[in-house]
Amino acid sequence: MKDWKNWFSSDDWLPVLYALLALAVAGILTWLWMRMLERARMRVRAWKGTRIQAIRFQKMVLLSEERIVSLLTSVLGAARLAGCLVLLVLWAIVTLNFFPATQQLEEQALDYVTEPLASVAMGIVHYIPKLMFIVFAVVAGRVLLKGVYFFFHQIELGTVRFRGFHPDWAGPTYQLAKTLVVVFVVIIIFPYLPAASSGAFKGISVFLGVLVSLGSSSAVGNIVSGVVLTYMRPYQVDDYVRIAQTEGRVIERSLLLTRVQTPQNEIVTIPNAQILSGQMVNYSGMAAGDGVILHMPLSLGYQVPFEKIEPLLIEAVRRTPELEQTPAPYVMHVGLDNTVARYELNAYTRKPLRLPYIYSDLRFKVQAVFAEAGVDLTSPVFYPRPSQLDIQDRRPSA
Repeated sequence: MKDWKNWFSSDDWLPVLYALLALAVAGILTWLWMRMLERARMRVRAWKGTRIQAIRFQKMVLLSEERIVSLLTSVLGAARLAGCLVLLVLWAIVTLNFFPATQQLEEQALDYVTEPLASVAMGIVHYIPKLMFIVFAVVAGRVLLKGVYFFFHQIELGTVRFRGFHPDWAGPTYQLAKTLVVVFVVIIIFPYLPAASSGAFKGISVFLGVLVSLGSSSAVGNIVSGVVLTYMRPYQVDDYVRIAQTEGRVIERSLLLTRVQTPQNEIVTIPNAQILSGQMVNYSGMAAGDGVILHMPLSLGYQVPFEKIEPLLIEAVRRTPELEQTPAPYVMHVGLDNTVARYELNAYTRKPLRLPYIYSDLRFKVQAVFAEAGVDLTSPVFYPRPSQLDIQDRRPSA
């Protein structure tokens, strides 16, 4: 009994009291932290459908409302656990300092906690100048891009004009300038990125560069061809063209490919490299002058005189409403065969998008005009007379 009185009269019970007080404070802070996060969780659930809405890209839902609420709830749960652990560690460190026997242990534990935090904090402080340079470079790049966009947009609208620079070049030129500015900014800020000088970062950069160089050779070729075609201006959207074996209206043109809609309503995709290396005919470009010349071949027997054929073909052109009378149509004598003479009717039109239908209408008119004139369009067919050797070869063997 005397020992208990001596213990209570001494200061040995004060560390225990301080530890209990620290535990009570830690418990109160933990309760407040849990209460605050629980209210935040309820607030997040209440915001569903009002402040929290689905993230969409056009008609595609990237993150639904339920998914966003679930992610925020998970973040709050992780914050609750982290806060409890931090308060527990702080209580343990403070409690160890109350007892003389564990003060050295408290100092070691405090070093284990503060040294990593101090190292991270010093790293952030030392990185602030580099971060400021990166922010300045990005902001300067965005300002430069806005200025470049405004300049080329004015050219596209016709407000600003330069001799030899067509307005339809403004869009592609802006895309090229934008790419150059972005690449330039990336090159500038690359050395200032975290761990940019590490071997792992350099190895990943080299690996990605090799993949891009090996896998995009054809794509790069099409892009270069698209740039060349853009400044050559061989065709525009809505032009009627013939590319290789494809004939139709250009409905899309980009740096990689060109899409052509045929008269059969087929969409044909043609790489720009194939267009640049092949042959192309732009009928719409011809229509800007005298017009596109339609060529219609015709074969007739020698019993029909040429003096009668030419007026009939010219009359067929006159009856075709989408063919021009000026310049005047003409007929050419293009060949003499054994049984037929070959002619070619040439007529002008300024409606290249209607070429297949004009050809069809012209053929109908030719049939009608020749039927009214009583001229037979059928041509005699010449079969060569078999030789005596062929007759002998056809005799059955004995």
